[in-house]
Amino acid sequence: MRASAALAAAAAVLIATCGGGGLREPAECPPFAPPPAGPRSAYAASVTYGLEQMLAVEDAFRLAWPDRRLREREQFRRDFVAYAHAMRCFARATAALEPEVSAPAAANFPAFDQFLEGELAFVLETIDLGWKAVESRNRSKYREFIERAEEMHTRLLSAANGARALP
Repeated sequence: MRASAALAAAAAVLIATCGGGGLREPAECPPFAPPPAGPRSAYAASVTYGLEQMLAVEDAFRLAWPDRRLREREQFRRDFVAYAHAMRCFARATAALEPEVSAPAAANFPAFDQFLEGELAFVLETIDLGWKAVESRNRSKYREFIERAEEMHTRLLSAANGARALP
């Protein structure tokens, strides 16, 4: 009985230190709480908020891990999970926003919304690629993720600039 308890304890330590079982994403997203729209439409203000939040999350992860290399450290894996979770949450919440057809200049919203849909799909695909790379500790996949993440960052900047121009 003691031997099996000791073996179970050793296995738990080994799994914890080696990261066993894969990455676990938190169950719930933080609230999506854009500030008041002010003179802009609620759609434009909310989309801008979502995109700016994704850029801030991206910048924070880049600042924490500036060499952009896959790390074996558990702190890297925890930071990546937090980064990926926040990116997914903000991308999904932003994608769920519906343009207001009654707002002034609403004629621009459907075209922008279609453009935004493609950009957010790219964000989610990129984050999924990174998740799989970190989970499997696959360095070549992680390098591929970093290349796509560079493009993702550029596309998010472009989308945020477009959103800021919406009324």
